[in-house]
Amino acid sequence: MKCVLWMMLALAFVGAVLVAMRPAATPSRASADQPPVIPLIDAAMKARLREVYLRGQATGNHPDTFSKIGDSITATYSFLAVTIGCDDYNLAGHAELQAAIDYFKTREFTPDTTDVWCGVSNSFSRVSRSAESGWSAASALET
Repeated sequence: MKCVLWMMLALAFVGAVLVAMRPAATPSRASADQPPVIPLIDAAMKARLREVYLRGQATGNHPDTFSKIGDSITATYSFLAVTIGCDDYNLAGHAELQAAIDYFKTREFTPDTTDVWCGVSNSFSRVSRSAESGWSAASALET
């Protein structure tokens, strides 16, 4: 048993040394001259997305709401809540985003689902049970 443990420790050590000796990759940087990578939504993907949407509608989901899923950054009120949720934002020339913001702010929830200064509870400002300190997006699927 001791031999197996020593062998595992030795392999872990060698692996760590090899990783440390590997030249550092040059981080790729986004260029302001290039648009962001946007996934292609072909006919098959569109059909699948429509299927998911319709299944959600059939189970009572509202199309004008979304959930925040993530870690402590997502759980803080600095992430969307007190800015967009309470109308304290500046789109800095991106007025085309206003329609999406307005759409997701139409459904308001009871005031007890938020504790932001403006007292409004919508998808942006509502407390999410899927955003917790130490979580990742995958954590919501594990609970």
